[in-house]
Amino acid sequence: MFYVPLAQARQAVTGEWRSFFQFRLVWTIVRARWMSSVALALLYSLLALPLNVLKTSPAFQPQINSALANLTDVQVLKHLDSYFFWCAIVMLPAYVMLRLLAARIYASGILSLVQSARIQPAELAPLEFETLQWLNLLEARPTPARHFFVRSITWTGTRVGRTASTVALALIWFTFVAQIYVTEFLQYHSGLGWMNQPLVQLPWFHYVPARLKSPWGDISFAILVWLLASVIARATQAFRSRRSQQSATEK
Repeated sequence: MFYVPLAQARQAVTGEWRSFFQFRLVWTIVRARWMSSVALALLYSLLALPLNVLKTSPAFQPQINSALANLTDVQVLKHLDSYFFWCAIVMLPAYVMLRLLAARIYASGILSLVQSARIQPAELAPLEFETLQWLNLLEARPTPARHFFVRSITWTGTRVGRTASTVALALIWFTFVAQIYVTEFLQYHSGLGWMNQPLVQLPWFHYVPARLKSPWGDISFAILVWLLASVIARATQAFRSRRSQQSATEK
């Protein structure tokens, strides 16, 4: 999870699954935006807390409302479908917020690396290259020379700060993982409760017992929607690239 959020941003920009595994580039961006990565991890953990409460709440609803204990299976399914539908009021904004923040961290990191010449423009995705070129942001901007004493203090502070932020990052992600264990201890959600975390992977938040309704239909539909959106996004990106090439040729 040190790596995954910005790797997802990288994959979203390029539209290619292979870019998720560009370890050197992604890790360089993470190191360039270390403190921002800590803030992102903290937000993941904070937003996961209400979602894990909502995820576990159905197990205790019959104790709160005794009438629910007398429902038939059909009525229970209807109740849970309605409950998890309204949970989307929390789930969807949290999911989008995390993706937007990761995108901003990724964008600022890639811009910083390009302008400091730590990565070359050739390493950028076509969309990134075209956008930065259009905004005249591809040129390397040398940092002004600083006094040796100032550089020494900065180097020491960076080393200490990076070590402290690494420890903080590990602890924050531990709180995220610990919530999963506590939730599954209170109410076991079969393999899906472990394999898919809605804030990290598929935004699937519909924990209905398999004896009432198989979850694989919903998951298959979510994957189909994701594939369709990916195809549309890639087609749109190709169309824009062709238009920009035609415009450059005309000029």
